[in-house]
Amino acid sequence: MNGSLAVNKHNLLEALRGALSADAAVRVPYEAALAAWEAAPGYATALLRVYESPPAGCGGAERLLAVLCLKAAVGRRWNERRSGEPAISDAEKAEVRARLLPATDEREPALASQLVLTAATIARLEGLAAWPALLPALTASCTRPAPLDAARGLSALYRVVKLQASRRLLAHRKAFFALSEQLHAPLASLRTSHARALLGRVQPLLGGPADQPIAGSGAGGEACALLAIKTERQLLLHGYARAHASQARGC
Repeated sequence: MNGSLAVNKHNLLEALRGALSADAAVRVPYEAALAAWEAAPGYATALLRVYESPPAGCGGAERLLAVLCLKAAVGRRWNERRSGEPAISDAEKAEVRARLLPATDEREPALASQLVLTAATIARLEGLAAWPALLPALTASCTRPAPLDAARGLSALYRVVKLQASRRLLAHRKAFFALSEQLHAPLASLRTSHARALLGRVQPLLGGPADQPIAGSGAGGEACALLAIKTERQLLLHGYARAHASQARGC
């Protein structure tokens, strides 16, 4: 397939299907076309349209590949790495950010995981300050009544926090210290409520007195408690200025 063709729904869907072929002679040209389109305006949003509103005959494999291609394009083209090298435009970036915000509503695990990783990568590349709507959306999704829905939100928050913790410039460290202060109390409250709910279900199995039912104690409560603890661990390891200052003095 010719990678110089314009990016449109028909060409993109054909390339996604071809790239899934088990026959290398068929697959390789389509993979090359998808790679060439990374530099084309509108490629990222076209991939999101395939995911959001798949055309007739577009199955789960094509949707997942579209999201994987989006993640790859974001990693390579979100910021201009070299002078003159094509990058995703500011207008397209804004559209991608807006369309990724509902990613925690995706119920298919493979799709949800890749969408969240894409959002977390964007937040790492440009910082949370450049995407002010992301953190409020994530924290709101962590407190949804259904435990499985809350677990998806906590998983997304954990991935974003983990990648934010990997930013090493001084300005990035200061931003993460502020993020830790912001998230400490909400995460502690979530961890406590889900851990109590989990203990309330375990105690009867151990012969102990059963606690009163607690909201959020349904399926997914265990995942919520674990994800809250994992996110808090990132904050404890990387997010407190006094601890890092004490460690530096000790060295």
